[in-house]
Amino acid sequence: MKAAAEQAIADWHHAFINEYGYEDESFFAALERMFSRAVILLKTQDASTQDGLRPCCQRIVDEVCGMGWGHHDELLRCWTEASSKS
Repeated sequence: MKAAAEQAIADWHHAFINEYGYEDESFFAALERMFSRAVILLKTQDASTQDGLRPCCQRIVDEVCGMGWGHHDELLRCWTEASSKS
């Protein structure tokens, strides 16, 4: 069930970008800001919640590879920085 939910979120992100986002840099910037905020919020949660949502965040980063100009790089940077902090 959890894996299905993670895949659904990643699929939605991918489909939404494909449908609406390629021609508007501000669209990608907004998604990057939202992902950054979500990762910051995740760091404030208990360990169980963090452990449960980490695979979802990683899947989003993995799924956006090749989308937009630097979109994957920015999400990866955000995720890597958050993951390396205690």
